[in-house]
Amino acid sequence: VLAFNNKPIKNLKHLAEMVENYDGEFLQFDLEYQQ
Repeated sequence: VLAFNNKPIKNLKHLAEMVENYDGEFLQFDLEYQQ
């Protein structure tokens, strides 16, 4: 996972905090997928 809602993440703990505190309707994850 590179970013959450166009905001770069530092580590998994940071991502979890961002998801828990998000109050919007949709979640957007930017993934690194090489295929």
